[in-house]
Amino acid sequence: MYISKKNAKKIADAFSSYGLWSSESMTSVGDHAYAIKRRAQAVQCLVGVGIPHPLEEWSLEVLADPHYINADYTG
Repeated sequence: MYISKKNAKKIADAFSSYGLWSSESMTSVGDHAYAIKRRAQAVQCLVGVGIPHPLEEWSLEVLADPHYINADYTG
C-alpha cells in the first residue's frame, strides 16, 4: 500500500493526537469529554485514509453524541 506524504502526515498526526488525548483524558473532568472526542476524531482520520480500525464503530457513536461533539478544551 502506497501512502502519500499528505496521508502519512495525517496518520502521524492522528496517532500523536490519540496518544496525547489518551493520557490527558484523566487529568480533568471537564476535559474528559473533549479528550474522548479527539480520540474518536483520530480514529476517523485513520479510517478516512483507508486504514481499518477496530474502534471505528465506537468513534462513530462518539461523534454522533452531542455531549462529545460540543465538548471544548478548557485547559
